[in-house]
Formats: sequence, C-alpha cells, structure tokens
Amino acid sequence: MTTRSIDFDVVGHGRHGRPRGSATLRVLRTLIRWDARYRERARLAALDHAALHDMGIAPEDAAAEAARPVWRG
Repeated sequence: MTTRSIDFDVVGHGRHGRPRGSATLRVLRTLIRWDARYRERARLAALDHAALHDMGIAPEDAAAEAARPVWRG
C-alpha cells in the first residue's frame, strides 16, 4: 500500500492577508478525503461474508455503506 503525504502548512500569504491557494488546498483536501473513502468502501465491498461476520458487520450494512457516494461522509 502506498502512503501519500502532503504538507499543507507550506503556504504563503497573498496581498489581502489570506493564505495563497487556500481554495485550491481545500479542494485538494476534499479530493484526498473522497479518494480515501472510495478505497475504504471498495475494500469493504470486497470482503466475504465470513470476514464481515468476524467483524460483526451485517452484509446488508456493508453493502449499503459501500454503495454510498464518497461525498456523503
């Protein structure tokens, strides 16, 4: 598994005192969070009934969670 890391603290300030690129960073953070949810839900969907049972997760609950859009936390 690959680990990605981004340093969000390295941002200068624009002429109005607001962090430069703050909107871009917010979008990037959101996309990274959505990607993590997508991957997590894909792994959940790939689990078999025995693995879900071992974790105490009903297959119906796992399927419902895996089907949720990434923008819905």
